[in-house]
Amino acid sequence: MIIEAGYDILQLLCPEVMKDAESQRAVWVLSMDERLRLLFIGVVAPTAADRIESHVEDIAKALTRHPGPAKYYVVARTVQSHKGESGDWLRQEDERLNHLPALADHELLGQVVFDPDGYFSSVPRYSFRDYPELEHLPRTAILPGPHPLMSCDCLACVQHKIMLDDNRRRAEKLANPGRRPDIPRRLR
Repeated sequence: MIIEAGYDILQLLCPEVMKDAESQRAVWVLSMDERLRLLFIGVVAPTAADRIESHVEDIAKALTRHPGPAKYYVVARTVQSHKGESGDWLRQEDERLNHLPALADHELLGQVVFDPDGYFSSVPRYSFRDYPELEHLPRTAILPGPHPLMSCDCLACVQHKIMLDDNRRRAEKLANPGRRPDIPRRLR
């Protein structure tokens, strides 16, 4: 799944975070790769501390441990106290997270914090393309089909073939760690 907007993030996080009392106590991370493809949604700490900085190591570990290298991420949690009307405190937390060395290799797209009255979010609300500060994010394209199997050279099919080839090379390397990758198997 490619995440293109803040509402995609909310649709993915809300059912997980709000599922039950245990999930509402936790700190959650949603991570994406360099192409905004969903990598992971999961608990990084079973109980949320008052300050998000208390969970930096947990967040950093999740961003490096799970499938593929995470480039972008979102943090979600629930707080028990009412946070009031203003969301300035959340933007300040985002700024602090953005300046921590442990998370420097990853880009925070924002946070979603649920309180008894609803939620606060610093995640962009709509499509990422609508925000000038996010112009560096990858864009998705829709290319109507049909696409001939294995012979289409459109942008989408070529990128998909490259991704499949990369995945096959990684799988081969994991399956045969002692084999030199530049020697074809049939010549051994």
